[in-house]
Amino acid sequence: MNCKHWVFIMALSIFALPRQSIAAPRALIDDIQIRQLMQVPERTMRIAKDPRDQTLYLQTASGDIFNIHMPPTDTDIAPLVARGALDSDSGDFSWTQFNLEGDIPVGVPIEAIRDVAKAGSLSDTNPVNSKLYLLNADDNTIMVLPRTVVASAREIGFAFLRALYIDDTGVFYVIRDVERARAPFSKRLYSSADHGLNDTQGLAIGPDGTMYVGGNRRQGDTNIITIVKGVLDPATGQRNWSTLARTEPIPRGDVGAFNHFHPAVAVDREGRFVYVNSGSRTEHGELAEMNGQFPDLREAPLSSAILRVPTDGEELLIPAEAEALAASGFYFSDGHRNAFDLTIGPEGELFATENGPDWDMSDEINWVREGHHYGFPWRMGEYDNPQRFPDYDPSQDPLLQNNSWAKQSNLFYNDPTFPPPPVERFAEPILNLGPDANSYRTLDGQIIDGSDNGQATFTLTAHSSPLGLVFDSDMAMAPPFKGSGFVLRIGGSIASLINPFADPDQDLLQLELEKTPDGENYQARVRRLVAGFDSPIDAEIIDNRIFVVEWGDTRGLWEITLPKNIATAVEEEAVAVLPTDAVLMQNYPNPFNPNTTIEYRVNAFVAVEVAIFDALGQKVRTLIAAEQAPGLYRLQWDGRTDMGLEAASGVYMYRLTAGSQRETRRLTLIK
Repeated sequence: MNCKHWVFIMALSIFALPRQSIAAPRALIDDIQIRQLMQVPERTMRIAKDPRDQTLYLQTASGDIFNIHMPPTDTDIAPLVARGALDSDSGDFSWTQFNLEGDIPVGVPIEAIRDVAKAGSLSDTNPVNSKLYLLNADDNTIMVLPRTVVASAREIGFAFLRALYIDDTGVFYVIRDVERARAPFSKRLYSSADHGLNDTQGLAIGPDGTMYVGGNRRQGDTNIITIVKGVLDPATGQRNWSTLARTEPIPRGDVGAFNHFHPAVAVDREGRFVYVNSGSRTEHGELAEMNGQFPDLREAPLSSAILRVPTDGEELLIPAEAEALAASGFYFSDGHRNAFDLTIGPEGELFATENGPDWDMSDEINWVREGHHYGFPWRMGEYDNPQRFPDYDPSQDPLLQNNSWAKQSNLFYNDPTFPPPPVERFAEPILNLGPDANSYRTLDGQIIDGSDNGQATFTLTAHSSPLGLVFDSDMAMAPPFKGSGFVLRIGGSIASLINPFADPDQDLLQLELEKTPDGENYQARVRRLVAGFDSPIDAEIIDNRIFVVEWGDTRGLWEITLPKNIATAVEEEAVAVLPTDAVLMQNYPNPFNPNTTIEYRVNAFVAVEVAIFDALGQKVRTLIAAEQAPGLYRLQWDGRTDMGLEAASGVYMYRLTAGSQRETRRLTLIK
């Protein structure tokens, strides 16, 4: 099997095979610190942060969501003891605390306490009432048999309980487990019973703390991608889970390994939209008729696409028929084999990682824009899919390795009915300018390091399987890392296809991104920072620290610390004197009929105008012209002119003017 597919196919027996890999991440350049924080739960697939307080969360493939408790690194945790006197009449405790290494209160049996702390004793009999009391270190409570809780961590005064001792007078002493208190740990908060999904691949958290989970529900030989949201009730501290959106059934393909239904999710900075991956149902566009149920079907309208869903929806249904999907406003971009990782960059732009096919074509990182087609299955990496040409002979294909699983399954064949491309020009992947992860195979079969001949690649060495894309959006890192992207590669976990490229992955890469001269794409200088992970599957970033989760046996949560940026007075002054008066958001839905919503934010008291213009630059409609206070505003356009007439179908511009600032975006009206 292709090295990049094993992670994503949960049902395959490969997960039952014994593996002996042990992670040993090592920095490849100076000034990078690495430490393992903890072992994550089995089948952990995602890590995400709450942007409000930077709390980290984990999600497993079966739907469990955990939060990670990270103790402060700059405070010492004292070896405390809680002393509890039990009131025999009321049954209540009165608790006080003291430091085991500080002043000890008079009358405390200190040697006995030290003995039980060393032994880690979890039970003791109260000589006053002859009852047995148990310390539950998992939920930090004290119980009296059979199972009555008599004290909690909140009452005791601390968590991470290690040992219990009861003296001759019936006074309780609880000793804190210092090592546990100093170590990060995870606690399960939600499961499939809460949100309703037991096959989950996506987790994102909006600016208001709402959780978005992407998962699948199988229905016969079809698949339904489902996005649920969990809105936090501040009054109760509970999340109210509901279905945000689901697709109509998507036909599955013949080969389970290449049904890329892995709904990665990302939420935009304003919390208005969730972007959802709906991967391909084929390996490379071959016929996948599912035992004749879906004759002549390769990709479906709802496959190999990225969808966009408004977060304020409830029970939205995303149509499967092409024309209805195009008119729904949910369809964002097409031509994605498997955009397993979606993320928002520093400028609010959407980026996606893609794993390529069992051909030796580069794996991609894409700057994803609305209405663009990214090539699959007609083009992948820098090469056209040769199966689209009627004279294709797989036995003469230099990019097809004999040990590829797809070739051994006869998925490569002469295919004269391969359909023509749907567009004249595809959007290209981000260019890799080197010096790392840029090996490629030429059309005559040679393997070349792009750095040797100055050749840019699109984007990474074949079979790398990029995952865990994150950005230093807060500019928290020192140069040369400031503002960079960072991406993991997992492909070498099964190395048969990537080995010929002599490009060891299982690593963390830095992407120094900049726009191409024509502004139509990004290019990146790519270099390896850390090597030696055990199947790294996802990452998150907080300030100058990157947190990496592994899928492999080690199941590590690693903290990668890069040099921290120290802002100069000049930088701080520049930020202070360059305010943004207003920000214009993309309308939704888009395309639309009959109504669309336009949102914008005003950051100062300023004269505001929002107007619609046609393709010739003529003003069609003024939506508002007034002085406005700072705040977030929402307008509706009903597709009519200032005269009340229905505007014609087509592309229009809408412009926000706020003081001296202007910002323009496009929208499409369809009839």
